[in-house]
Amino acid sequence: MSVVKLGDPVLAVHPVLITLCDVMWKDLVHWRFIQSKFRLLCTTVIFVLGQSVLPYLPGSEATRVVTFVCRALIYLYFMVGLIYDRAKHVYQAIKKGDLAPVGGIRIPRRWVDDWQETVSLVLTVLLVVMFFVEPMILCLQSDDGPFRLTCDQAKDLQQPYEILSMIALLLQFSLIMDVAAISTRLSSWVLLASQVLPEFVMTCLACIFLILTFSCSVSASMEAPEDFDNILSSLMTFFKLAVSMYPASSFVALEENLLVLLITSAFRLVVIFFLMKLLIAQLTCQYRRIYRLMMGHARLCRMWKICEAMENIHLSRFQKFVEALRLEEPLDFSEGDHGLSGGIQVWEAAHLHPTNVETIKRLGGDPKHPFPPEEELTKTEGERCRKIYNLFQKQMKSAAQSDSVSSSPALVAGASLSVNS
Repeated sequence: MSVVKLGDPVLAVHPVLITLCDVMWKDLVHWRFIQSKFRLLCTTVIFVLGQSVLPYLPGSEATRVVTFVCRALIYLYFMVGLIYDRAKHVYQAIKKGDLAPVGGIRIPRRWVDDWQETVSLVLTVLLVVMFFVEPMILCLQSDDGPFRLTCDQAKDLQQPYEILSMIALLLQFSLIMDVAAISTRLSSWVLLASQVLPEFVMTCLACIFLILTFSCSVSASMEAPEDFDNILSSLMTFFKLAVSMYPASSFVALEENLLVLLITSAFRLVVIFFLMKLLIAQLTCQYRRIYRLMMGHARLCRMWKICEAMENIHLSRFQKFVEALRLEEPLDFSEGDHGLSGGIQVWEAAHLHPTNVETIKRLGGDPKHPFPPEEELTKTEGERCRKIYNLFQKQMKSAAQSDSVSSSPALVAGASLSVNS
């Protein structure tokens, strides 16, 4: 958790942290994460069916019943689950004292720090309001029969309900973005897009300011064309010019008023050739700066998901996970070559990291003094080769001397034999 709070993407891609994160994600968190997101995907499908698909099919009795069932599942299952989760967060935050002041009100800190929790809170409130203004519930006692989408009792609430439904669907789909944490590559792309989004927002704000400026300027002219005769028309026209939706045939009418033509030309020049090019340059520079760190940000996102999941994992389940790692068993440097214990062995292809110099130092000798003196450890490779060469020369001299000594008795015996003869 300390690594996640530190928020250093360079530290997050350290091989030790990557190995630890992958092991915990694969064996402990991955399946639980998929289960939670599968529930979210199912409720999204039901939500879309009940709000955007079935109400616009031919109005048969079966279609209305299925629509009512879909909306009932959303309210009784999804909405109740959201209310329970928010209540649990409030209880845990009060118990731990993890509260943050917002507008003079202390709320759970996770509602402020995590944007998904904020979206979930807003979605919960919207679903509660939608439940109380649900047209199908208000039309249960209608004279036309139950399961009606419209009736006299719900006529005034139909439009507010549709607006709330549109906002709720947008928030629901924004929560699905969290599924990208399954893949670090997909998660890094989502994080990269979120990092460059502020640049796009600033460009849009500048464009809105220019539209307002030029609209007010052109509206001051009493001889402006029909598309610029008032400020509202000017706003819409300049918006069309900014997004290249203004028809080319309408430019003919602008030729009659040279001043308006110059102003609109200056507007297109500033917005299309300056703001858009500036936005492209900003996005390119931002992308180059973040690209090297996006995998680290994706790893931090996955670590955050692991820390969240660990709060709901039972102690016995975690103990089984630790026992399955078999940390007490020694690792093998190679087949039959036992090493140290307390680690996680990672296999890789032999050609990925070729090693020409043995990095494992195997020392023998007296068990009381297993390590060589310090001066031997600090010798260079040339000094060690020279030492081996000197030992070889010494052994060769010793062998030559032993051969001369062993051959001398034979010479003496040969000499005595010749004298006796």
